[in-house]
Amino acid sequence: MRRLYRAMEWEETPEYLFYFLSENARLQRNVGVFLKNGDAGFNGTSFQSALSWESYFGMCRDRSTDPTCPLQLILDSPVDQGVEATICEICTNKDLACNWDARCCDISWESYCSTECDTGDPDAVDLAIFPQVLRQEGPDFITQVVELAQSDKEYTLRHALAALKDRLINVPHIDAGEESQWLEALFETSLETVAADDAALEEHLRRACGVFATSPQFLLTGFPGQDIAKGHGGLIPPGQSFRELCEQTALTLFGDEIVQCGDHALKIVAP
Repeated sequence: MRRLYRAMEWEETPEYLFYFLSENARLQRNVGVFLKNGDAGFNGTSFQSALSWESYFGMCRDRSTDPTCPLQLILDSPVDQGVEATICEICTNKDLACNWDARCCDISWESYCSTECDTGDPDAVDLAIFPQVLRQEGPDFITQVVELAQSDKEYTLRHALAALKDRLINVPHIDAGEESQWLEALFETSLETVAADDAALEEHLRRACGVFATSPQFLLTGFPGQDIAKGHGGLIPPGQSFRELCEQTALTLFGDEIVQCGDHALKIVAP
């Protein structure tokens, strides 16, 4: 999950969740992430966990940019004893919710907080001091690919897909055989369509991202962080080329005198 967030340049999921009934907590619980002793997680993959992963990431959409208040899903949950206590806790903070997150200003609190309640918990969440939910600033990786692909008539849908595939599973090309046929059937358009002429380019890339992100190649190996310009026609967003990533990593790990970065390879220089 963390690899996908980093590959797509989304705000990463917080280590300590706001509420265990939040959308993000439900996803993590369903795919086996350890949350607490009562939710110990699991290592395997089940049919249910695969469905949860696909449901959440099938369109590779950054959920932090959703216009819906992060509290809304909890408030709309079927009420049981645990949910009722959580809703009560949220209701005690209703006057602070708008300042905490502007997306919560339009909640009809009277529909959820019709009666006074007391959580009885001195450690209940206080929105006055609780950090805001992080939201994405700037375009994610797919948006960057769309902008670059549509800036030049030489780029086709195939080029954009190859850049995305390389980003996720380190394969910088789209096979001319069955893979191309299946993708063309999915998008109902030719992969040779000029990217600038494809009004649904972003939707196509996000659907393809969902396919790549649910594939065994990604789930078993993850994001390797390589770009190979030759394979996808040079369609590489700024800051994402092999040389640039190499220089960033080398500077962080070794300083600027041990590794020399080229366009497709690096060289270790003796100190």
